[in-house]
Amino acid sequence: AYILDLMPGRSLAGALVMAGFRPLLLDWGEPDAEERSFDIAAYVDRRVLPALRVAAALGPRPPVVLGYCMGGLLALAAATRKVELSGLALLATPWDFAVARSLQPLPTPLAMGGLAATTACLGHVPVSLLGRKLAY
Repeated sequence: AYILDLMPGRSLAGALVMAGFRPLLLDWGEPDAEERSFDIAAYVDRRVLPALRVAAALGPRPPVVLGYCMGGLLALAAATRKVELSGLALLATPWDFAVARSLQPLPTPLAMGGLAATTACLGHVPVSLLGRKLAY
């Protein structure tokens, strides 16, 4: 949630407010017990679409959705459903995981062991580890 709002005076949300928009933020945080069993469709159906219904009820017209990174994939998936939007913007949204995977080095065995232990302890991969190089 903080990546586009790094410091005072450098805030996308602040710039949107100054431009006359009413930004609403959907922050994922860490998955709770229920969300650990979610797949992408469940996040779209049970988190994104209900949030879009709330956003639509707040304004005179359908919302514009801006998705960043994985949020862009979720926003794109939501936009394919029967939901009315005024616009859709996707920032740094991955689109071909197979290509990206072939360009990234695999984690070292030591990193894989640490990742497996973390996942076993928490029941999920922490968001803070996604997208990081796992080589010690």
